[in-house]
Amino acid sequence: MSQQKKILLFLWTFLLLLFRPSFLGERFNPIIYFLFIIITGLLFIIDPESNKRYMNKKVVFTLSLILLTVIYFLFQGLLLSNAKKTVINSCVVIFGISICIAYVSRKDNVPHIFKSFINIFFWLSLSAIITFIIFLFCGLDESRIPLIANLSYFFPGYVANHLLLFPFTIVWSSVKIAGVRFLRFSGIFREPGMTQIFLLTAYFLTYFVDVKRVKLKRFIILIGSILTFSTGGLLSFLGGFLMLKLFGKGKIPSISIVTITIISLTIIIVVFATIPQFGFFNKMSSESGKERLETFNNSLKSLPEAPIFGAGYYNDFRKNNNGVVVTKKDKDVSSGLIGIANQTGFVGLILYIMVWFYGFSRLGNMQTLCIYMPCLLTLIFSQPSYNDVIVFFLVLTDTSNLQLISNVKKNIHE
Repeated sequence: MSQQKKILLFLWTFLLLLFRPSFLGERFNPIIYFLFIIITGLLFIIDPESNKRYMNKKVVFTLSLILLTVIYFLFQGLLLSNAKKTVINSCVVIFGISICIAYVSRKDNVPHIFKSFINIFFWLSLSAIITFIIFLFCGLDESRIPLIANLSYFFPGYVANHLLLFPFTIVWSSVKIAGVRFLRFSGIFREPGMTQIFLLTAYFLTYFVDVKRVKLKRFIILIGSILTFSTGGLLSFLGGFLMLKLFGKGKIPSISIVTITIISLTIIIVVFATIPQFGFFNKMSSESGKERLETFNNSLKSLPEAPIFGAGYYNDFRKNNNGVVVTKKDKDVSSGLIGIANQTGFVGLILYIMVWFYGFSRLGNMQTLCIYMPCLLTLIFSQPSYNDVIVFFLVLTDTSNLQLISNVKKNIHE
């Protein structure tokens, strides 16, 4: 692969990660989209031979299913949603990005894209660790950490109270553990709950991509995910780790292995769930936990009103007395699969589940299930990430030929 193409693939991957929910994507998604299309076009121009074989039938089928889902979101949203401009913007971005992903993430490009993905989050995690060490040496006084910028001054109304700390660590909100207030690091994203999806996806990719100093990078990225202090991150890690241990060898595990793994993970889950001020039970009893439960309850209550076609794609908005569209309160925002059903109805939910199913069955394999778990579990139980580009990147990227690095090296030696 030429150096020129490697640089373009790195830029392509970097721009993919800058889309919403990154803090830049919240405000500048159209600009990122424009640059992303340009880089994709340049990759098309410099590699004319590969253009003749750029997509296989499995990718074409999955892409067609995504486009059908987006078309449904578009017409359903235009008919039912109060935020029609947002509906159009979202569908255009998903439509265009999906085509770009299907083209660029060909088999010969995937290893370099994954290496870029891992390296980007390695450096972000390393930066967070350095900031955390400074925080410890400053006597747990966050005001003494060198402040590069308060991002709310540059992006008012989008990332309020997001601080960019030395060397390059964005923080938003905090958590108290044993009476000590710890900052929650959010990488380049709007909040830590989304950051853990990307960090743990990169973590599980390290088991399949042969990058330099892979064990060090895997460890650093794992620490970076821990520093998000995300309860959802714990669920994502355990879900991915379970898939890795059960199916990592590409075979159906024995009953004894399944039993031991499930018992071990159950014990770990119980321990972490009961940690004071941080565990799952405490999180559910907190203000944010109560709001999350309320979003589920509100979605369940409103779903019977329009079960087939839903309340409207992006209908988490309402018009005030002056006719201006404003965001609803947090408790009214749709979350998880029940939120998808509430917004898009069972038709939209079935289409979306089919997208994931065919992404798994046609473009993945038994071993690579762990890669998808952080995004999938977060979607099911927490964030409404079904319109974020990481979803379509994962379901369109062909991982069917990936094997664990340890298995590949073992086969070579044999």
